[in-house]
Amino acid sequence: FPSHDSVYIERGLDCWRAENPGVHQVRVFEMGLGTGTNALLAMEWCVRWGFTMHYYTVEKFPLSETLMRDYWCDTGYAERSEALHAAPWEEWVNIPLPAGQFKLFKHHSDIQQATVPNQLDVVFWDAFGPKKQEGVWGEWLFEPIYQALNTRGLLVTYSAAGEVKRSLKLVGFALEKLDGPPFKRHMLRARKG
Repeated sequence: FPSHDSVYIERGLDCWRAENPGVHQVRVFEMGLGTGTNALLAMEWCVRWGFTMHYYTVEKFPLSETLMRDYWCDTGYAERSEALHAAPWEEWVNIPLPAGQFKLFKHHSDIQQATVPNQLDVVFWDAFGPKKQEGVWGEWLFEPIYQALNTRGLLVTYSAAGEVKRSLKLVGFALEKLDGPPFKRHMLRARKG
């Protein structure tokens, strides 16, 4: 994967793992499943560290299984992508891994009406900035995420826009501005105190 695809793992999961030594279970919420890149990287992370992960993702416009089969066919991720995209919606599914465990829940919903599970550890807020993707930013959306996060839980997003920073701060997050991936100067990591 290109380096910009792994930022949610490096800035989210790796950071959380470093701050929670001895813990081998993590609960992840992803806003926007898309091609499944973050989920596939999270599976790889589970294998590498022997973690059990509960991965809950919300997607309003799921990509077709056929399209995803073609997209991932010439990669080493085809089999896992097939399991990911063929998994039923609205129920927990175990995707077999050679080490660790990956439990997946795909919620077919607009983020504005989505159910947010409790006791989250890491959130991947994988959306374009507010100028390109309206309706997925704002304190009214971040408030339930903040409430659902465990203490010291993390939210990671590509956007470092002023209005995003203000909204995250208003609901109680402490912010870190991080170097962004290639072609993106900055990104944010928000932490629940």
